Amino acid sequence: MAKPRRCRREPTAALAPATRAHGNPPTGPNPQLTGPSAQLASPSAELTGVGAELAVLNAGLAHERGTRGLGPDTRLRPGASLSIVIPMNETPERWSKASVYPDMWADPAEDPRNTGNVSPDGELATLLDYINDYRLTLRLKCEGLDPAQLALRSVPPSTMSLLGIVRHLAEVERDWRSWVKPDEREPKLYGAGDAAFEEASAEQALVAAAFADLAREQEATDALLAEYPDLGERVGKIGIAVRELWVHRVEEYARHCGHADLLRERIDGRVGQ
Repeated sequence: MAKPRRCRREPTAALAPATRAHGNPPTGPNPQLTGPSAQLASPSAELTGVGAELAVLNAGLAHERGTRGLGPDTRLRPGASLSIVIPMNETPERWSKASVYPDMWADPAEDPRNTGNVSPDGELATLLDYINDYRLTLRLKCEGLDPAQLALRSVPPSTMSLLGIVRHLAEVERDWRSWVKPDEREPKLYGAGDAAFEEASAEQALVAAAFADLAREQEATDALLAEYPDLGERVGKIGIAVRELWVHRVEEYARHCGHADLLRERIDGRVGQ
């Protein structure tokens, strides 16, 4: 007998939003500094080489803090454009829109992932069901945020942001098609390396383009894999199984939805599966 999808546990009064204790940085004498760090720590030292470069950089970041109205502990990551990195000692209050299950993103009646239907029949239908749920979860984690929040690298020292994840997954969707048809490889969307993350800046046009890119690339990859209903079929130059491609897609989205959980909580405190 098929079981209802996502059976929830019974609500209990014991459930409440979790809280965390955040310690202050340790105090006491600093360790012995050497190299550029020693130069920066000594106001009388004549700065040269890397030390001089760091001093110039720090002065620029201090100016940015002042012009943006940021606190002295806020870190700014230099690059093609400076990106704000919030300090770990500034923790937003945790909250959720859910009341029945406070550890969920929304109550069951308001959660678009709760269809109320039974589990799908068949392996392919199950894989498609899971990946669609993870895709929707990512969109939910991004809802209600402005471009600056979406581009915020809220879990330092990681360079990840919610916007960066959206761009990265668009890039990955495009790359998966090259595993099936390597002779039809398309150029990268955002450039080599970690450009999807590093160049995810707080611009409305860039945000809109990222979500449009992701939707387009998802649709194209779905259409291609629909041509291979036999999950055991091997494709591409290395003969990868279609099943492995599907499982890898689910894994990729699941992993980054976990990242999105942490990023969103650090942005505005909202929690929930």
